[in-house]
Amino acid sequence: MDIGSLLLALSLVIIVVAFVAQPLLDRAAARREAASPADDLISQREAVLIELRDLDFDHTTGKIGDDDYAAQRARLVAKGAEVLRALDQRPAADLSSDSTDDDIEKAIAAVRQGKSAKTALANFDDEIEQAVAAVRKGGGKPKAARASAAPPPEGPSCLNCHQSIKAGDKFCPHCGTPISHACAHCGQPHLPNDKFCAKCGAKLNVASEAA
Repeated sequence: MDIGSLLLALSLVIIVVAFVAQPLLDRAAARREAASPADDLISQREAVLIELRDLDFDHTTGKIGDDDYAAQRARLVAKGAEVLRALDQRPAADLSSDSTDDDIEKAIAAVRQGKSAKTALANFDDEIEQAVAAVRKGGGKPKAARASAAPPPEGPSCLNCHQSIKAGDKFCPHCGTPISHACAHCGQPHLPNDKFCAKCGAKLNVASEAA
């Protein structure tokens, strides 16, 4: 086979490969364009909630000092408020249905119902705390994973191993984790800085509920 035939064959191969690959490249580009900014904001919100949960746990277990904890927590709460503000500025049609099933959406609803931005921002911290409690209750797993997981215990459960405990226990009988604070309504343990119970949703009063 001469050089001319080889070049012709190579050209044909390149044309065929380009023809076959073009639809795949077009679909990949379409998927990238379909990912809306709202989806990215929702992912950022979920990440903030998980970071807050992990930070609270590290502080409770002594892995992080009080000064570092306060600074990091303030940064995360501020970041969460910024994400909520950005979400509120998105058209309602841009938000997926999954973005409306968390307690944190109450802050967004407050703005849309006509409350001032200042009032809504003042409540963001509480709303973030409620969402953190919801994430902690589900063990930080994605929604799809939580749907197939075993149902949580009906009564109080350990924050560390999530096994059932009895109201009034000072230590988890399964993993030995100390229980220093518990909800006065349902007996569910909580972290010192929690504002809402992850079990029943009641507002917590750490001063009166310390075990």
